[in-house]
Amino acid sequence: MPNPACLVGGSVPPQDVAASSTITGALVNPAGVEQWHLTCYGADDTTGTAAINATLVVNQGTHTFSFTSKAAGTCYVFQSTVGIGSQTRQGAGYDANNVYQKSYTTTFKVNVPLANGLRVISQNEALEQDPTYGLVKEINAVIRANASAGTTLLMGLASARPTAVGSSKGYLCTDVPVIYFDDPATTAWQQFGWAGYQPAPPLGSTGTVVGSLGVTQKGDSLLLTQNGGNSFCAILWALPGGFTSSTSWVIPCGFYTLGQEPQENETECGVCVTTGVTSGVSVAYLMARFLASNEGWNVDEVTLGGTRVGLITVIVETGIAIGAPCIFTRILNDGTSIFYQISGDGEFWRTYATTATPANLTYYGFCLGNAAADGANAAALVERLPVPVLPVQINISNVVSTTLLTFTTSTPHGLATGMGVSIRGITWSGGSAPNGIYDSYGASNFKNVIVIDSTHFTLPGTAAGSYTSGGVVTSLSQ
Repeated sequence: MPNPACLVGGSVPPQDVAASSTITGALVNPAGVEQWHLTCYGADDTTGTAAINATLVVNQGTHTFSFTSKAAGTCYVFQSTVGIGSQTRQGAGYDANNVYQKSYTTTFKVNVPLANGLRVISQNEALEQDPTYGLVKEINAVIRANASAGTTLLMGLASARPTAVGSSKGYLCTDVPVIYFDDPATTAWQQFGWAGYQPAPPLGSTGTVVGSLGVTQKGDSLLLTQNGGNSFCAILWALPGGFTSSTSWVIPCGFYTLGQEPQENETECGVCVTTGVTSGVSVAYLMARFLASNEGWNVDEVTLGGTRVGLITVIVETGIAIGAPCIFTRILNDGTSIFYQISGDGEFWRTYATTATPANLTYYGFCLGNAAADGANAAALVERLPVPVLPVQINISNVVSTTLLTFTTSTPHGLATGMGVSIRGITWSGGSAPNGIYDSYGASNFKNVIVIDSTHFTLPGTAAGSYTSGGVVTSLSQ
């Protein structure tokens, strides 16, 4: 059976490495491996995955890899996927019968410790540092170091959290599953949850509530409780200046759903974008987790304060475990298409539906409702819902079409083999430009990046004619 486990510097990870050095590694046992995908899918808050992936070189022939570490006080979580089946891609390994095998994917962590020996935490760290205690071990090391220096870990209700003063102290909430650190660099509380660092939503008091929705501020998180039967409610904020239907942006979200009875009720909740904030008029497009006799995902078009207008798609087989402690969804717009996406960790994303970008999008937020006419109410605790930002985009400087499409970028692209992308804005002569979506979603639609080096990658397909100018590649996986 193919084994995705890796060695770092000849040893089993997690491993501590030197700062600003070339770090090498390899598969523990490449026997039986026909396809191998490796990417940095989590990093500390000062590094980011793109910086590591830009230096990551994977040799498919020798099953080895190398990358450049960053400064002391950084860390990186890698995802390794192996497989035999032709459908194998990053995060999803398939056997010889093209059957998905969860055991074909694993993760591991690499640290550049601080001078005092302490290690920092990655955005998506779970059990990579310690198979029993996970990131608790690293947090406790900080707590004990603080205690020896005369500082303490504060603890209490989220509402009782003191004002941030840059003290480097921690605050453990007893009523929501988060811990805060008083960041001396920003004099602000930074929120950490089940999947590491969680950029918080705006304050509930600054949003516009549409429909019968309760909003309770829990530290930096929002507890949202719907009381609208089969209507859809939302809390919304205006898209930042300059962000419209025709510009690029991404809205990530992390939340916990709360159960309901009876199980035949189809309650839904998830991140959304809307055409306004008028009840009974404005339309919302949402990537929703539904709870019914089973669990899954709906991509919906609904009327705010009203009912579902249309079900864009239903998603059941996502690889996201039923009852996952924290659910990650996001909506990405490349200015032409909307991508409805799901992640198991809040860092590496897969597209499960896409549509043409609706016109007149002006607000974003979180929507709750019930698609069934039985009156059950939805509820969610929203931890992650930052102000929309630009997605990862890189300018294209050349494209050559042979048996594949080979793209050259003007700066390091930071992509990894197996990622999905969209290509827009290429000017082409003598044929149709290879603009479009290259991502694995839908039946028999397996189109992903293969990286050549830091400024070159290929995509499946050919195009008659030749490149003239322009073009932007948008990462759909980062």
